[in-house]
Amino acid sequence: IESGLDIPNVNTIIINRADRFGLAELHQLRGRVGRSDKQAFAYLLVPSLTAITKTAVKRLQAIEEHSEIGEGFNLSMRDLEIRGAGNILGTEQSGAIESVGFELYVKLLDEAVQELKQNEFSDIFKDLPKMIERSEPVIDAYFKLFIPEDYMPDESARLSFYKAFFTLIKIEDLEEIKEEMLDRFGQPPEIVELLIQSAILRFHASFCLFEKIIIQKEKAIIILPEHTKEEYYKDKFQKLVNYIFDNYKKNVQIKQDKKNVLLEIEYGKKNKMESLEYLIKFCSYAI
Repeated sequence: IESGLDIPNVNTIIINRADRFGLAELHQLRGRVGRSDKQAFAYLLVPSLTAITKTAVKRLQAIEEHSEIGEGFNLSMRDLEIRGAGNILGTEQSGAIESVGFELYVKLLDEAVQELKQNEFSDIFKDLPKMIERSEPVIDAYFKLFIPEDYMPDESARLSFYKAFFTLIKIEDLEEIKEEMLDRFGQPPEIVELLIQSAILRFHASFCLFEKIIIQKEKAIIILPEHTKEEYYKDKFQKLVNYIFDNYKKNVQIKQDKKNVLLEIEYGKKNKMESLEYLIKFCSYAI
């Protein structure tokens, strides 16, 4: 199998006791059929889902979810989540990553690398193009934003969609995520539509470097970075003030507390969706 067995005319593979195989092995085995232009089928046989371990069930779910061409990387990431990454430079399956989770660990690692680039090794990296700076704004709304269990019963699927919506790299990716949700679970209810709009708002607000958006019934409060971030107030803040003065002079007040500058946006009596759309428009043009 690992040598690359290839029988072009074979289009079906049956794997007995698939729960005893590792994720990489299942992926390798599945890839042995459908090597030409024929539709292929891989049947994974297990005694019953209640008779196998929870980890085995997760492996089988991962194989089922990632069945498209080019899914090897995503499958590797799922394998990392299931087994645990542990010491990133060693063989242990425990340690710092297990303590804080893979995503947070990578975020902290990236922040440490960026800090080294800007300080200790600034001379080496000064000629390289800078990465687009983004924040991770918190959306605090007076209404609920979540995926209901009766719409999407599987917990891992809900977590996967939460992650997909709120870690958008390109706004164009959103349509693909929505199409997958529609295909698998049907037309989403209003509360999920609100969640999707809040994800769009968070995406645009992250490029504005906003820290938090508090959505109230007739107004919203946007919290800007702390006063200590001098670079922001020398550049982006002045552009933001000009944007507000030109377009939202009557609706936006700029206030200040001990640590942060606040924007208080009055938008009047709007329903939940209209409030989100108003704020999306404000943030998307304020970048």
